[in-house]
Amino acid sequence: MARHLLRIPERGTIRMLHDISVALDSHKGKRAASEEFVVEGSMERPKIIIRYPGNKVKRRELKDPGRKGAVLWEALYDFLVVPFMEGSEMPFKEFNYRKIAEDFFDNKKDSEGF
Repeated sequence: MARHLLRIPERGTIRMLHDISVALDSHKGKRAASEEFVVEGSMERPKIIIRYPGNKVKRRELKDPGRKGAVLWEALYDFLVVPFMEGSEMPFKEFNYRKIAEDFFDNKKDSEGF
């Protein structure tokens, strides 16, 4: 599985979604979950990665392929979020709302950068 660093500029939310789609665009036709992107952390010690493309990313069969503005792909934002804890992949049963809220209050609540 190939691992990449997801580099997107820090801008507003709407621009961020556009930047993510641009970064993932060239990988949409690959085998499901065959690419990993480090979202937070470093290549050596990731904190959060996404596995892309998800199972729902599919090329659409268009009845009129010449139609301007037609959407050629379905579910482009389907990916798997994989958190890491102390350098190891966190079990999915540990990745829940309670843990996310605890992390926020313990580490990010008073952070000006967050």
